[in-house]
Amino acid sequence: MNKKYLFLYTVGPVQSYIEQSRKTHDLYAGSRILSELTECVIEEIIKKNGANEIVFPYYRKNGGEISYPNRCVSIVETDDINNFGEYIDSKVKQSFSSKLNLTISSDKEAICKRQVEQHLKTFWSAVLYDEKRNYKEQYFNLEKTMGSIKNIRAFEQIDEGIGKRCNMCGEQRAVIFKDSRNKYLLKNNEGLCTVCYLKRAYLKNEKNIFPCTASVSLANWLEFIKNDEELDKIYKQYINLFPKNSYNEQFLYRHNITKSIFKNENIDLKYIKLNKIKNKLETLLRETQKRAKINEDNLKCTPIRQRKYYALVAFDGDSMGKWIAGEYFRKDVDFKQAQKTISKYLGEYADWVKANLKITNQSLFGSVVYAGGEDFLGFMPLENLLDTLKELRKQFKIMISDKLIDFKEENKEFTFSAGVCIAHYKTPLSHVISSARKMEKNAKKNSDNKDAIAISVIKRSGEINNSVFRWRNSEGKYLLDDMKFIKEQIGSEVFSDTFIRKIDRELYDMSYGLKKEKEKKTMRKYKNMIISELNRLIDRSCLVEEKKLEIITDMKNTISNIYNNLEEQDSNLENFVSYLKIAEFLGREPNED
Repeated sequence: MNKKYLFLYTVGPVQSYIEQSRKTHDLYAGSRILSELTECVIEEIIKKNGANEIVFPYYRKNGGEISYPNRCVSIVETDDINNFGEYIDSKVKQSFSSKLNLTISSDKEAICKRQVEQHLKTFWSAVLYDEKRNYKEQYFNLEKTMGSIKNIRAFEQIDEGIGKRCNMCGEQRAVIFKDSRNKYLLKNNEGLCTVCYLKRAYLKNEKNIFPCTASVSLANWLEFIKNDEELDKIYKQYINLFPKNSYNEQFLYRHNITKSIFKNENIDLKYIKLNKIKNKLETLLRETQKRAKINEDNLKCTPIRQRKYYALVAFDGDSMGKWIAGEYFRKDVDFKQAQKTISKYLGEYADWVKANLKITNQSLFGSVVYAGGEDFLGFMPLENLLDTLKELRKQFKIMISDKLIDFKEENKEFTFSAGVCIAHYKTPLSHVISSARKMEKNAKKNSDNKDAIAISVIKRSGEINNSVFRWRNSEGKYLLDDMKFIKEQIGSEVFSDTFIRKIDRELYDMSYGLKKEKEKKTMRKYKNMIISELNRLIDRSCLVEEKKLEIITDMKNTISNIYNNLEEQDSNLENFVSYLKIAEFLGREPNED
């Protein structure tokens, strides 16, 4: 006899598998593979019985590329829940194993099979479901059962013998090395374990599946070229000078046109003419600079130039566990319906992000690694970074928090906190990912209400600037608007950056050596003196004569607003100066190789 069960299934590991990456493609592929496994769970549950109900996540059939979280909550009907759970588990593991489309030598077949089987950590739990009973209590029991299961881990001894460790994860033995079948996937002396090779080989036959860091850094510059018929023609001629599947955007930088870099990228020097490549690149750079100058003079727009820095953005819904558990819902609402509704709105927001955040000619520039609704990871070029971040936050409020008005408590708003790492395109990706995650955690620790953003700039020189602040002030104004104003004023050379460098130097002895609590008091105690000194420095940093008084007044008001807003948020002087230095960096990126 069939009975109804509340069924929870999770797939892992998540962050370690996604973020142990050497290339942007590895990062993207890890996310897609895990998302496809969750999709497999959902489809198998529905296939088993069309009456089975998916509660979380929001399932969109034939919705194209969708990022699903690593867990699925459903109401299923079956006569044997153990067989049902084992069936779903076997299908997920079968789907994961089938992604390795590789002929392996017999001496490595056993170790490859073991690496794949031991990597995936799947868990499921189920409780009897009674529609007449309180759904919230039944859901809590389900989560409690899952917690108990995860606390008991079976230990497996791994003995893979002596050998080189995987270059990507550094944990398992490397079993796949460069050969004639994968020469465009692996570099010389690079070895991967079976699990990491799954990511590297994911959709390898599809061209340009995910842009490299150089491509993201150059996004606006490349868009300008592609929108100009003559420049686009030269650009395509340049690409055609490279052997098939060997070109990537790092070769748009002069300093990368060397024999050593070509060799490192598996480009056989016998099949290229280095001088011809250099000459064609010089032609492209010269013509682009000439047309960009005409464009700037005629349209008075922001200068178009080659950038070498990009941003990696990670955000996560604040107190997501409490929202899903119903702690912020009104007591009189249907808890199951509230769960399904929040799942639906998160799914719709994720779809909006995927549809709008692309490397194309539009206001929102970026490449999405994954967007599950309340969590996001993606790359963005610096030119549009501040506008894109602000729009992501605004749409989150409009598409999710505001729509939950019928379910949530009156004083509650569903928010997210974001971490941003700005780095040189040659900075090791693992370091950039780690920094973005650290910034995300710092943003969540900024205040009890969270709803903050933390930005880190890692310069090629080794200097690091970090700033943390809430998205909006008490009046609802976004603090990113002030950062954008400073960026534009310095970028268009209305102001020099000397007032930022000088106030940094002057404040160093006053506050940076003090403890955090004293720094907060310093910011309040010496407010008038610091603002007065900033005003003096701003007067001397203005580089234009036309409307000089008006321009200087606007800058002084902006700097004063930033100071007041950060003081209101119990910030400190180091955070304030870092905010200014980040704005200056965005406006005038250093010329580094």
